[in-house]
Amino acid sequence: MSSIRDLYMFPVGIKRLETQGRMGSTVNSCIQRIEIMKHKYLITIDGGTSNTRVYLWDGPDNLIGEKKASIGVRNSAIDGNNHALCHALHEMLMELLQDERLNPDDIIGVYVSGMLTSAAGIYELPHITAPVGLDELAKGVRDLHLPEIWPGSVSLIPGVRNTEPDQVFLENLSGMDVMRGEETEAIALIPEISEGQGAVLILPGSHTKVIFVDSAHKIVRSLTTMSGELLQLLTQNSILADTTKKEFLSGTPDHSFLMAGYHEAKQSRSLSRAVFLTRVAGMFVNMDLVSVRSFLLGAVLENDVTVIQSEWKVAEHFNEPICIAGKGPFATGLYDLLQAEGYSNSFIYRPKDNRPLSGKGAWKIYEERSNDISGKR
Repeated sequence: MSSIRDLYMFPVGIKRLETQGRMGSTVNSCIQRIEIMKHKYLITIDGGTSNTRVYLWDGPDNLIGEKKASIGVRNSAIDGNNHALCHALHEMLMELLQDERLNPDDIIGVYVSGMLTSAAGIYELPHITAPVGLDELAKGVRDLHLPEIWPGSVSLIPGVRNTEPDQVFLENLSGMDVMRGEETEAIALIPEISEGQGAVLILPGSHTKVIFVDSAHKIVRSLTTMSGELLQLLTQNSILADTTKKEFLSGTPDHSFLMAGYHEAKQSRSLSRAVFLTRVAGMFVNMDLVSVRSFLLGAVLENDVTVIQSEWKVAEHFNEPICIAGKGPFATGLYDLLQAEGYSNSFIYRPKDNRPLSGKGAWKIYEERSNDISGKR
């Protein structure tokens, strides 16, 4: 009978043993384990306020499995503890391994970003202070043993703040901002910026994040707006609910009505007046639902554009590109409005795949830490 050693050298021997019942099954298992050992499997976790996503990768650009649960730090805040959140994370991780026939020992790392590193998450990790680049983020990662979630080490990626907490006062409050999760996405986007050039990164969402990156490719500061959450409240839980039928714009905005809503907000200098005009327009102007929703989107986004314009007046940002990393009407609307205001260097980042930026950024942070440990830098 051939030895296991023979199997590495003689493929014919493998086929012969595969037909020998239990021995064949054992050999197949050995072969499968050998194939698994050839790969580097990394798990990345992105947790927000209401949703948590777990991803399995066998390379920086190769996503092979994912799980999603409608649970986040909001649940912990309501419950007064994070038990349900930890349990959901553990279940998703184990299901992911089972789906791919992997063991915890096959995983080279579990990297966590987002609100899971906040007080209502799985462990509170303090923000690190800008300027922050890949090197600073990698050095700020905290490795913890959290057996209720994962049998091995869990690596938490820190969030970023604009300045030290003891330097924040009412007089300079507008200069302070914080982020958790967006810094990891920014790390994935920075390679899109030309060497030696800064950029403005916009991550639209419930809380839209505007991130300023300098010519050394470090995050120097950010600002946040609640435009996405505000749009949701107005659409579903205000007097406009009947006008919008409680639904967001799902496709491409109607450009003319997007601009109309934008100009109403800009000229009146009143967001509340502009959004109420959505109802007036729905009552007296011949507008379909796409037009009404586009008008409202333009009115809400006017505030975001104004904030970006005020920051843009700072000299060092004058010629920098604006990268909008998102999809759907929110990203398209922002792009259209910025272009209309003369920002011809704005563009929408369109990845070749649908791989999450949080996972791509986490891979880069993992690789940076690995290089530091191995002395490859």
